[in-house]
Amino acid sequence: MVEGPLAGPSLLDGLRLDTHRLHAVRAHLLHEAGETAAAAAAFSLAASLATNARERDYLTLRAVASGRSS
Repeated sequence: MVEGPLAGPSLLDGLRLDTHRLHAVRAHLLHEAGETAAAAAAFSLAASLATNARERDYLTLRAVASGRSS
C-alpha cells in the first residue's frame, strides 16, 4: 500500500497460485484503486473458486457491490 493499491496486483502475478484468496486480495486492491469493473470480475472469480459456502457468498456479494459502483 506504500506504493498504492495498483502496485499489489503485479506482485500477485508472480505467485503462480490460483486460489480464491489470491483473487480476493487482487479484487480488494483493484477496488481500493477505483477499478470497480476489474474488482467485480476478480471477486466473481474468487467466488467461483471458493469451496466454503460462507466465503463464496461473501465474495459474490462483493462482486455484485463492486459491479454497482462502476
